[in-house]
Amino acid sequence: MGFDRGFTLGLVLRLALALLALAGLAWSLLTPGLGAVRIVALLLAAGAGWALWQHVQRTNREIARFIDAVRFGDMQARFSRPGADGGFDALGAALDGGMRTLQAERAKLSEAGRLYEALVDDAPVAMLTVDADGAVTLVNKAARRLFNRHTGVRAADFEPYGHALVGAIELLEPGRALTIILSLDVGPQRAIVRAGTLARTGAATRVIAVQVIQQSLNAIEMAAQSDLIRV
Repeated sequence: MGFDRGFTLGLVLRLALALLALAGLAWSLLTPGLGAVRIVALLLAAGAGWALWQHVQRTNREIARFIDAVRFGDMQARFSRPGADGGFDALGAALDGGMRTLQAERAKLSEAGRLYEALVDDAPVAMLTVDADGAVTLVNKAARRLFNRHTGVRAADFEPYGHALVGAIELLEPGRALTIILSLDVGPQRAIVRAGTLARTGAATRVIAVQVIQQSLNAIEMAAQSDLIRV
């Protein structure tokens, strides 16, 4: 509101000055024998027009600086100019407030992003992503520990862990799950493979989660055998 009042007042004063200068110039042109007055009136009109233009352009420059700072991520840019007239001190304070708000929101998003990355990286289930070009990326620690015997980033490069895994990476549809046998260092291991999808940089990326369940199955089998023995 302070900027609105100051800017409007400055605009009205400069516009009034320009109109008075133009009126004086018109009067001098219509009155014979006022050559010197015409020159002075012309200079005044030009000066008033320049002052009006500068007043408007100053606002445009400040707003353009703000937009450029946002576009290039310069959250340290400041716009306050103590002692500025014409309401530009209020404009600078408002733009600084907007920049501080954007900076705080950016910090919150960055913190949330780091939290989600940590959660994914420490998840006990191996996670892989498959981009639109078919490149496979090991997303977290569990995936890097589980799949440590291959080179390359294509589904076919995962053949050392079994053909079933290759097929799941290539063909398993989002929302579906499949039980397969993995060929691991400790021997064949049963695992559940689930597929999902997410939008990433404007393109769909498939997410593959691989959960080894062999130990759980062994524990269930041993418990069942114990029950049979007791019976």
